[in-house]
Amino acid sequence: MLNDTKIKALKPQEKQYRVTDRDGLYLVVLPTGTKTFRYDYKINGRRETYTIGVYGIVTLARAREMLLEAKRLLSDGISPSQHKQDKRQFESENTFGAWWKKYLDANQGFAPGTLKMKISTYKKDIEPNYANKLLSEIKTSHIRKLCEDINERGAPTTALRVKTIFNEIYNLAIIKGMDIPNPATPIISKGIYAKVSRNRALTPNDINLFIAKLNESELYPAIKLSIEMLLYTMLRKSEVVNAKWGEIDFESKTWTRPAERMKARRAHNVYLSEQVIARLKDLQVYSRGSDYVFPARGNKSKPMAVSSTNRGANETIEKLNGQVEPFVVHDFRRTASTILHEKGYNTDHIEKCLAHVDSSVRGVYNKAEYEVERRILMQDWADMIDKWVS
Repeated sequence: MLNDTKIKALKPQEKQYRVTDRDGLYLVVLPTGTKTFRYDYKINGRRETYTIGVYGIVTLARAREMLLEAKRLLSDGISPSQHKQDKRQFESENTFGAWWKKYLDANQGFAPGTLKMKISTYKKDIEPNYANKLLSEIKTSHIRKLCEDINERGAPTTALRVKTIFNEIYNLAIIKGMDIPNPATPIISKGIYAKVSRNRALTPNDINLFIAKLNESELYPAIKLSIEMLLYTMLRKSEVVNAKWGEIDFESKTWTRPAERMKARRAHNVYLSEQVIARLKDLQVYSRGSDYVFPARGNKSKPMAVSSTNRGANETIEKLNGQVEPFVVHDFRRTASTILHEKGYNTDHIEKCLAHVDSSVRGVYNKAEYEVERRILMQDWADMIDKWVS
């Protein structure tokens, strides 16, 4: 019977040889010095050899345990060697990396930009630690910690994309018959995003860096223009992406937003700068005859999703790699108000451009439109932006 002292004393010879242990277990010593535990048995009238493992990786005690497991399989009419092979194949086919490849094969309709972003995220943030893990080995706590770590480095959009990739891959595996829970399900997407101060106002340099990075990006041109329009017009995201051509009068340079699509439920005139007019003319190419200035790419009868603008802006902010403090596109409105006030523009004119409602007694009686003053203000604001980003 073998023990560790005897095994360590065994020397390689010109030809391999075996040394028996007990209960059919034996050790083969190869000319290279490698020592391997094996077990011979018969099943269904044929002889087979079960290779248990290499000594040093598998201990003698563990080899004896595996021998007992092999004999239990035999008593159930199962070949230990075939069982080991099947297990290896199952594991190689059911690692997260293997299912990532199946996920890409099942989603060949991804837009090029979306596919590129998913692959980049997988390679950088998921593959190093999770590609070789079995789906059954990945827990909710693992995914949550990964998303938190990514968020802490200032990349909330990437964190959300990571959660989405895990979620979609597990859903695919479940649909294909894997009997496993989806560990990404308990993670609430909204909770991934870091809290961003609602007091953020960008500096001219922040705007310059952001627009430069936006121009370098491979985002769909209409998404880029929707982000720029938020900055130039001071409007809210939903107000911009739901814009219709019928609301825009190029001759009078006025965009009339109907009451039902304004937050305050009051019609609002946006007086268009030359820069906005130029961008609207560019957008006529991308709208492809749609009623919407920003139609959805797959259905021109619907407007672009607000999430598309959000996602494009957040991805651009992340690519700044900490060159500016975190912000969200809604901060463009606060930025405009802050800078214009600092430069001495009239508060009433600024508030009217922002479509803010004055609920005070003064506001109830003051219905002035300030068209002339607001046209000047909007053009001045656009000229300031151009000066910063030139």
